[in-house]
Amino acid sequence: MGFTNSDLIKIVVVEDEMTMQLILKKYLSNLYEVEIFKDGVDAMAFLQQGNIPDLIISDLNTPVMGGWKVQK
Repeated sequence: MGFTNSDLIKIVVVEDEMTMQLILKKYLSNLYEVEIFKDGVDAMAFLQQGNIPDLIISDLNTPVMGGWKVQK
């Protein structure tokens, strides 16, 4: 798993609520390359594999590791 299209703006979303994941994926994926994660741990693993997004959108209170810890 990783970003594939170098022409699109890359966005990482960290959100634990399925409804919000679906809404964000629906509206963002038409124009951007979007990867969605349920918590900060999964997002950090993705980032540590060398996947560099242009933007990170994060829920601040996700399980295990919230957005505040991810941004540090």
